[in-house]
Amino acid sequence: MARELDRLAIERGKPKMMVSDNGSELTSNAILTWADQSRVAWHYIAPCLHRGLRPACGMNC
Repeated sequence: MARELDRLAIERGKPKMMVSDNGSELTSNAILTWADQSRVAWHYIAPCLHRGLRPACGMNC
């Protein structure tokens, strides 16, 4: 994932901030290290709120 982010940064420019869900591929130490070294702020959306409707989540949020 970090290699792909590096490629996209070269291709489109580095973002100032990334917002993602808290899936395991986006919470790993490699991604957090990449964000820190790249000086990209990384924020996570709250669980269940990414769909905008809590009842549709299917989780006990």
